[in-house]
Amino acid sequence: MKILTVFCIIALLVGVFYWRTAHALEKPKYTLLSKSGRLEIREYEPVMIASTALNGSYDTSTSQGFRIIANYIFGGNQQSQKIAMTAPVLVEDPQEPSYNMAFVMPTEAVIKGLPDPSSSSLVLKEVSWGRVAVWKFGGKATENRIKKEWSDMQKAMELQNLESSSFDWIAQYNPPFIPPPFRRNELWVLLP
Repeated sequence: MKILTVFCIIALLVGVFYWRTAHALEKPKYTLLSKSGRLEIREYEPVMIASTALNGSYDTSTSQGFRIIANYIFGGNQQSQKIAMTAPVLVEDPQEPSYNMAFVMPTEAVIKGLPDPSSSSLVLKEVSWGRVAVWKFGGKATENRIKKEWSDMQKAMELQNLESSSFDWIAQYNPPFIPPPFRRNELWVLLP
C-alpha cells in the first residue's frame, strides 16, 4: 500500500510539473467569442507555422512528422538556430489520404526572422484561421477517441446552428509521456 501511495504521489507531481510546463509555452493568441459547455468559438490572430505533409496511419505518420519539425526548431536548419517550442502541435484530419502536421512559430522568432529549413519537406507559411469552433477534451488523442469526440462536437455544433462535415485540426498541448488525465487536446473547425 505504501509503494502504491508513493507511486501515485510521484506520478501526480510529474503530471503537475509537465502540465505547468505545457501551460508556460507560447500559444496562438485568440479572442473567446462564445462558450457553451466544451464548445468554444474563438477568433485567432494570424500566425506563422512550420508544417510537413503526412501520409499513412495517424500514429506512425505523426511520429515522423514531429521529428521533422522538432529537428527544425532544435537547430536542424540552414542557420543552426534553435527556436522555442510552442503549443499546441497541430495535425489535420487524418482521415484524409494526405494531411499536415504543424507547429506554430513563436512570435519573437518570427519578428527576428525564422531560419531557412534544411529539409524540403518542411514548409513555413503564414495562416489566418479567423473564427474557429473548438472542442476541448482530455486523455490520449487516439484515432478512436478523436472519432468519438468529433461525433460529440458535431452534436454541440448543431445546437449552435453550425455545420461541418469534418474537423480541420487536432490540437495537442502536451508531450506524449504526460499521463492521460493531465492532457489537453482540442478539435478545431475553421468557420466561414
